[in-house]
Amino acid sequence: MAIRAVGLLVAGLLLAALGRATADAATDPAARGPYPVKRSSYDLPSIRLAGMPSPVEVEGELTRPVGAEGARPLVVILHGMHRTCRRSRRTDDGYAAWPCAKGYTPVPSALGYRWLAAQLASQGNVVVSLSANGVNAQSNERYAAGAHERASLVRLHLARLARWNRDGGGPFDAWIRGAIDMDRVVLMGHSRGGEAMAQLVTDVPASAPWRVRGLALIAPTDFGRQVTPGVDTMVLLPYCDGDVSDLQGQQFVDNRSLLVAGDTSLRTSVMLLGANHNAFNTVWAADGSNGNDWTIFYGNTSGKRTCEPRNAGRLTAAAQRTAALPYLAALVRLSTEDDPDAARLLTGVDPAPASVGKAGVLVSPVYGADRLLFGGATPGALTSSGGMTAKRCVAYRRGAGASCAGTTDQSRQPHWTPVSASGPFPAPSALRVSWATSGGTTSLPLPAGGVDLTADASIAVRYAADPDVRGQRIQLRLTDASGATAEPPVAGAQPVDLPRSSTTEVLPKYWGQTVRYSLDQAGIDLAHVTGISIVAVSRRGRGWVLDVAREGPIVRPVAAPTLPAVGVPWMTVREPGDRGSRVVLLRLRLRGTVTQPAQLSVLLQPDRGASRWRLVSVPAGATSITVPVAVKGDRRRTGTTRYRVLAFARRDIVVSHYDGGVAVLDDESARTR
Repeated sequence: MAIRAVGLLVAGLLLAALGRATADAATDPAARGPYPVKRSSYDLPSIRLAGMPSPVEVEGELTRPVGAEGARPLVVILHGMHRTCRRSRRTDDGYAAWPCAKGYTPVPSALGYRWLAAQLASQGNVVVSLSANGVNAQSNERYAAGAHERASLVRLHLARLARWNRDGGGPFDAWIRGAIDMDRVVLMGHSRGGEAMAQLVTDVPASAPWRVRGLALIAPTDFGRQVTPGVDTMVLLPYCDGDVSDLQGQQFVDNRSLLVAGDTSLRTSVMLLGANHNAFNTVWAADGSNGNDWTIFYGNTSGKRTCEPRNAGRLTAAAQRTAALPYLAALVRLSTEDDPDAARLLTGVDPAPASVGKAGVLVSPVYGADRLLFGGATPGALTSSGGMTAKRCVAYRRGAGASCAGTTDQSRQPHWTPVSASGPFPAPSALRVSWATSGGTTSLPLPAGGVDLTADASIAVRYAADPDVRGQRIQLRLTDASGATAEPPVAGAQPVDLPRSSTTEVLPKYWGQTVRYSLDQAGIDLAHVTGISIVAVSRRGRGWVLDVAREGPIVRPVAAPTLPAVGVPWMTVREPGDRGSRVVLLRLRLRGTVTQPAQLSVLLQPDRGASRWRLVSVPAGATSITVPVAVKGDRRRTGTTRYRVLAFARRDIVVSHYDGGVAVLDDESARTR
């Protein structure tokens, strides 16, 4: 065990490092807080994680506010996938292995978020950034890419921190006893670290000595389509992400309304125009030729009008971090302090603070079923007139028809990115609209008797404009029971034309922006609204209405039902003869009580043969869940054949471990031994 003290960061040095002037901390979450901060690190004995042959390090750097009284919120940061070892500060000569060979040193990815940790600590939070090199080196060949193992590692750190906070001791001085409020924990993860943090949230038992209140996901992967009910969640999407170029992290917020009713937590996406993947981590950004992920994947000329480093619209690494800071800090404030100003910033009601500089920032929240007025799957008739056409569409599909895809390039459509080559899940839907003259309308279906909007401040429309049609403008028209109509004014801005490029398949993005309409002076009977219509204002338009929702204050404290969690294990069976077959019942792990009928979608994905989806219904009161898996024998010497089973939550359940299946041991190989 080792501890390395770093010392105090004085206020002037911290401000200089952040590179911007002092702002009012009450209005700008990026403003430096009142506390000097101190760093120290810990290095505990390595541990073995299931399925990983080499032990994994247990190392972290803790940054704390000096002089802050009482128990402080805890922020835990986890980096993503990167090379693990290098000879020098440039990892051009690096590689992924663990432990590092002689002559190589570990890449300190966990230290790449000091800019964020110092700022959050100055505002009164205890911040711990964790190292996961051992997981990175042993997880790239797995479908889940180490999400489960990373989550297990973070869980271990949280347990240690909770114990030190309760009892003292460990690698820290006596200050740590009672210094952390383990009931106010915020998790932040970058890239695959983001998915791991979301994975952890789905598997926190009620007996855990901590409670996760907030989740900030920075350019995350989302292979498991995780949904995190009851936890405020913000996804930070860099428009020029060359690594996770499909911006699949959007699915973390899009899927919230599919899962459970009654969840009042925040879900929002923040798009940073001109930002890339690696620059959020200062170690990665300084990584020689590997620092600019856009250049790595698309070269120096691909998309140079938009995302190539020489383009004026690209942010520098420092500017990118500066623009991200107020939103990351606001997420902490909202989830640990119920700060209403933070809620307004994270929903886009308030504009970006001055501290973001010239960066383009777009904020688009996603509301739950309790606020949804219309979604792509809302039943009822659509009525279009005046030259506007409207048609429901479902997810990404090959070919034309009812596909929502405006392009066959999957990386351009974050809302409809398939979960695998087999197809999309879940099947998000939208309303595809188009017009060639202004004035056309489409009336949306509402419940019989209409809706009461008197308690709402505004209506938010998430609209993904086709980027090939520039300058689109839409309006809402409300009709009350007497037939009176109103067109409430736009509170904010119409959709921004997203940057295009003719030289890469990943741009421009089809991404839903929020257009907000104020109800402050509607002039009609808002208690009895019987009609809501989309009205074409621009001369031409084409795009997708993702949803229409009522807006009001964010409900505090967060309310959400406790859902059961299911995990997919691996089981091993013998091959059923050379020509035989059998059905194996794979029993899923179930934690918690199934109080409502629940649904899972399961993808059966054999090593050989076609993949297929299966809908699994779970009745209330169920104590076990089984998935039938048909396995076959053959005469070939093939070693182990895997029938992978991937589970995805659809309704009233969460998935704590989504990747498992059946491993069939080859009898031919066994007979030759």
